[in-house]
Amino acid sequence: MSSKKSKNAGPIIGTKLKVVIISIVAVIVVAVIGLVVIEGINTCRIKIANHTDKNITNLKVMFETEDESLEMQNLFEGELKSGEKYSGSYDSMNFTEEPGDIGMLVTFEGEDEIYVYDGYFYDRFNGLIDIDFHQAEGEYRVTISASSGIFKNTDGSAIDDDEIYFDFEKADWDIVGSPMDDDEMYLDDDGLYFEDIDEDEDWDIDE
Repeated sequence: MSSKKSKNAGPIIGTKLKVVIISIVAVIVVAVIGLVVIEGINTCRIKIANHTDKNITNLKVMFETEDESLEMQNLFEGELKSGEKYSGSYDSMNFTEEPGDIGMLVTFEGEDEIYVYDGYFYDRFNGLIDIDFHQAEGEYRVTISASSGIFKNTDGSAIDDDEIYFDFEKADWDIVGSPMDDDEMYLDDDGLYFEDIDEDEDWDIDE
């Protein structure tokens, strides 16, 4: 009896192996197709969302020269009400001769216009720009990313989920977590941050 089972085992194992190989190949093909589709979806695309409780009455987003002196391409212009989202496309940009960044003019309802800039483009860019206005820790903020490829490479833009907060009282902005958030910090000639010394505070140097 054992010899008969041994004779029939060969074809069964062979069939199972073929099924496994075909399944693996099918998974690889589907994965490759999926990556190609994702790559296409994220090419020359821009997404903007307003997840705050304020309407943005006017918003302009643009590629501009690094010194912010010249607009290179208008990416979006208009209002973006609370809860609204925008998805669109733009023309591929070549920053090899003229580096640039992303500039934004943002006006929240009831507030003054604030000019924001971020990033550093120095090569060709045709990836995904993702801008998300939101609220956190009592602040109105925006997170910006500009990535290329399916692995969301940000080397060519230097914009990797940068989070900025808006200071409505000063009509200005700053990067969340920046040392300059603290008024008691200053930048010395060597580029190092130190706490400012209170001239009215008594202190002695140990001898």
